[in-house]
Amino acid sequence: MIRLRLCTLVAAVFLTLLPASGQTDIAIPSGPRETLGLMQDAMTRAAPDLPVTLDETDLSLAVTLPGGETTTLYPDNLDMALRAEPDATRRQEIFDRHMAAVIASFDETGAESEVDPASVMPVIRDRLRLAAALPEEPPLLPFAGGLIQYWVVDQPEWTASLDKDMMKVLALDPDGLASLSQSNLAARLKEMTISQTGPYYQVRLDGYYESSLLLISALWEERAKGHQSLIAAIPTRDTLIWIADGSPDDIAALRGLAGTSWESGAYAVSPDLFSWTGEGWVVLAE
Repeated sequence: MIRLRLCTLVAAVFLTLLPASGQTDIAIPSGPRETLGLMQDAMTRAAPDLPVTLDETDLSLAVTLPGGETTTLYPDNLDMALRAEPDATRRQEIFDRHMAAVIASFDETGAESEVDPASVMPVIRDRLRLAAALPEEPPLLPFAGGLIQYWVVDQPEWTASLDKDMMKVLALDPDGLASLSQSNLAARLKEMTISQTGPYYQVRLDGYYESSLLLISALWEERAKGHQSLIAAIPTRDTLIWIADGSPDDIAALRGLAGTSWESGAYAVSPDLFSWTGEGWVVLAE
């Protein structure tokens, strides 16, 4: 996998790395899929010699470099920034800056890669779906139900899967990465909101790490106090719903919702329900 180097971006970089798009501003995208298409178009214009493959299932772009290395790009940070900005001209500036940073990160002529440890975040995914999206299996740890925990480097201007070269820079094995990334995610709990509809609780964070919150044991130890059971569903990356001491009907309804969301949602994770044991999560048998 490609080694990513953080670059200091100045106005000259914007002008030289990204050709004029033919737009004076950019419309608010309808969601990550449309943003990904904009990224693909910009990559094709800015670096026509680099093969770019769009994965509709994973909602990602695989970019193959001249040396044969491949890096996978995701639209989430850019998509959220574009949809949060009401001014069209400002959106174009955000888009140009983002794509300039992405293209600059492909430059391997500088010093050894630098990775900010605070930018390493955990992601729970289906192992088979991840293998289909990435040309090389990234470092990972197993999770319940055939899922895995892997890691991304989440920078303000780009997000990419953590690879073996980045691991060497960080000098961490998978267990160390798990500890580091979970601490980084736990630091974002202050941004978390929880809503309740009947017996069901749903978390909102940032649209990227909701399902990964199952990895934060302290959160569930606190939520489990005074209850006999916690049952959770993570059908998609941005969905985490749970019930405490749910009735059989409540659990059946949650299972149905998880299955439907998993089949139809982007970034699908699992149709299963997960039960908190006091030490971790296991798949709840049907």
